[in-house]
Amino acid sequence: TPLEGVKLDLTLQSGALAIREASARDADGNALKLAGAISDVASPVLALEHIEARVRNVPLTGSGKLDLSGGRPKLTAKLAAGDVVLAADNTAPSGVWSREEVNFAILRDFDADVTVDAASVSWRRWVVKGAHGTATLKNGTLEVPEIAGTLFGGPFTMSGRLEAGDLPALAAKLRVTDANVSQALFSTGPGGLDLAGGTLNLSADLTAKGDSPYAIVSTLAGKADIAMRDGTVKGFDLPAVTERIKRLDDPFDLLALAKLFNAGESKFSSLRGTFKIEGGAVRTDDLTLVAPSGAGSASATADLPHWSLDAKAEFLLTELKGSPPVGVHFEGALDDPRAVVQSDDLRQWVVGRSSGEK
Repeated sequence: TPLEGVKLDLTLQSGALAIREASARDADGNALKLAGAISDVASPVLALEHIEARVRNVPLTGSGKLDLSGGRPKLTAKLAAGDVVLAADNTAPSGVWSREEVNFAILRDFDADVTVDAASVSWRRWVVKGAHGTATLKNGTLEVPEIAGTLFGGPFTMSGRLEAGDLPALAAKLRVTDANVSQALFSTGPGGLDLAGGTLNLSADLTAKGDSPYAIVSTLAGKADIAMRDGTVKGFDLPAVTERIKRLDDPFDLLALAKLFNAGESKFSSLRGTFKIEGGAVRTDDLTLVAPSGAGSASATADLPHWSLDAKAEFLLTELKGSPPVGVHFEGALDDPRAVVQSDDLRQWVVGRSSGEK
């Protein structure tokens, strides 16, 4: 690994080595600064009184020891961080995943047993506060038994495993309980469907393989469950749909309903669904919504590698007695799908109502 800015400031006296500073950085901006001592140069253990590192723009400080007696160096440390921001690629359009390789091979060069505490860890709008975690690295396999903290005010836990072989393999489990969501949860974009408020319970078991964001997303597999109450869904306006149909006399005016399924928001009392994930495609056949203005059910596929959505939903408007369900097909880019209203049954109902049959 080519290094820059290498600095060594040390003293060797009477068989004891004192390291006032050993520092270096690489071309990617990762940096390491150490201070420590070896009481006897015959000892393979370096006591690290001060560790200061920057890994992919994440600053870390702490103390520990470095054992050089085995086949690979082993780091044992307790580290602390402030607000850790895991930056997304904001230069790429939505849904374009980077194919730049991540150097997981470095994890095969040493072993480690580390505890980390961070004030917060954030990715986009997901902010885990008071994050505490432990990690063990051995023979190129990184085990994370648990990362715990709070997400949107509710308990958050996550565990994971990364095998840094020729084809890196990842596995992760996460749980969110009674989180108070007050903003767009998935940030699919201004024209996308999203959950924008409510009390969230979420669980997910995921696996993937690959050495780039695109490869990881393309091999994503597993399952997830979402249950949410007293919240808001962004992307369509059921109360406005009800009011529009109430005033309709001309059945051909139903064409205007599509606009109400491409904008606005709807309050709901309950939303839940189970999801199966394979090859980066997230599928559900049992997504249900209960709202003051109606109830809905949907089957959907969100293709993450290609950033597309194909969903078929039916909404029963409870204020319109005897009306058939409103069928809607959402299709297109995940952050801006096009809504097409399936209106044949509804058109006949409006015609019947206008002629006095309903």
